[in-house]
Amino acid sequence: HARLYGADDGVVYFQNSLSDEAMIVENIDTLVLSMGLRSENTLEQAHESTDFNVTCIGDCLVPRSAEEAIYEGFVTSREIT
Repeated sequence: HARLYGADDGVVYFQNSLSDEAMIVENIDTLVLSMGLRSENTLEQAHESTDFNVTCIGDCLVPRSAEEAIYEGFVTSREIT
């Protein structure tokens, strides 16, 4: 539940997304960012011409947080009969 809001000289600054509390992590020599914000829906497209009932959730729709994808998976699972 942390959002990156800055980095400098071996220190990385985060903000807790639930409490807004600052989180400071020191002695960091490498920071790796994953910033790919693109939908991935090739499986949906591959099944368009089949009789499969496909429901898209998570990044297949719009890249967002893992919590949103988990919630969508939960809601979708309740609809399966």
